[in-house]
Amino acid sequence: MSPVLRLCEDVLSNGGAMELPALPRMIFVMHGSIMVGDRILRDEETFGGEGAVLLKAGSAGAMLWRWEFMTHEADFGRDPASAVSSKAASASIPTAAPPLTVPAARGTRPARTACSRKPRSARRASSAS
Repeated sequence: MSPVLRLCEDVLSNGGAMELPALPRMIFVMHGSIMVGDRILRDEETFGGEGAVLLKAGSAGAMLWRWEFMTHEADFGRDPASAVSSKAASASIPTAAPPLTVPAARGTRPARTACSRKPRSARRASSAS
């Protein structure tokens, strides 16, 4: 499997929590606040790491952008955010590729669906048949 960079937009309700498995990731807080360990992140702050993590939203909830880098098929099949609403885009990354630019999501409100589990190339192949 080629490495995959997945972008998810997560919406956590007031005081909502989400546990994420160990994967290399970056999290950007669009709106609201979250607690990661003993650290509080607010609007336009980021967190990066590779270990398992528990995110807990503040009293006003939070909207997050989460990038995850996956190199194993088993990682791609994991449900990325079963306890929150989210939407995603993912792209396969050739090993010698230039930096990947992920376009912003269309619309202003997130969809209430889980992150995509198929790379874009696999979605194209299944829709062509």
